[in-house]
Amino acid sequence: MHIHLHHLLIVCGVILILSGCKAQGGHSEMATGSAAALVSSNHCFTAITNWQQAAKVNEYFEFDLTLNESCVASSDIAAVSLYADMPAHGHGTNNQPVVKKVAPFIYRIEGVLLHMPGDWRITLEVAYMHQTQVSMQQQLEVISFNATL
Repeated sequence: MHIHLHHLLIVCGVILILSGCKAQGGHSEMATGSAAALVSSNHCFTAITNWQQAAKVNEYFEFDLTLNESCVASSDIAAVSLYADMPAHGHGTNNQPVVKKVAPFIYRIEGVLLHMPGDWRITLEVAYMHQTQVSMQQQLEVISFNATL
């Protein structure tokens, strides 16, 4: 089945809601540790991120994303993108963060600006090449989590 990247931008996957979060010091923090463990929509990637410690309201911040389990080689990952929106308000952010590859499976997301307090949905998209029996096809995995600032 050939899947086009632009068709998958409509997120049909599972939205993972992080349980065990509590507001503390102006941002959410995991009750059990310092990094959020996340699983992508089709279970191709397991990721950890330190966004809880970095997140700020109406200030630019950056955080790291590590794909600690992957169904593909690092060289097959074509792009990682971040989008943030407030579903209750019907709007996203005022800017587009930049994702930089730091090392294989490690990315730094810079220039994140969540311009108001409230409930945000953070969506990370990982585009990668996947070999099928017929051809090499581009696939998209979605890692999504809710954040309250």
